[in-house]
Amino acid sequence: MSDNDSGRQAPGPIDFVVIEFPAGATTGVVAAELSRVLDSATVSLLDIAIVHKQADASTQRSEVSDDELDGFSAFRGAQSGLFDEGDVAEVGSILESGVTALLLAYENTWASRFVDAVDSVGGRLVASDRIPAQVVLDAIESLDAQDA
Repeated sequence: MSDNDSGRQAPGPIDFVVIEFPAGATTGVVAAELSRVLDSATVSLLDIAIVHKQADASTQRSEVSDDELDGFSAFRGAQSGLFDEGDVAEVGSILESGVTALLLAYENTWASRFVDAVDSVGGRLVASDRIPAQVVLDAIESLDAQDA
């Protein structure tokens, strides 16, 4: 396995998601599933933020706590500074008024050794994108219809 110049293993791909919750949503099951995924070591949580869009369209960032989103206080320490006020404002621009959003930045740690293996033979990533889940579901449905 090759290391980068700092002697550390190369990081896996870094992603972020914005998840919008309606006012009063019970989110404990979401926090529990995030904890399970983190425990599996397939991803590492790099940053977490909570953003509210008020009825007057103003946007406010708040501390990660169970008062804001049930079950998320356990992740309070995962704030690395990746999300700045510009990010909060951008997220606020896409939210509906009166909702709360959870921002998560995470490393796909499962890919780190793969990245090292590619690097060790001089390979390089030349393209990457996500296929939307609905596109995959539509393709599967189309195949099922052809088989019927």
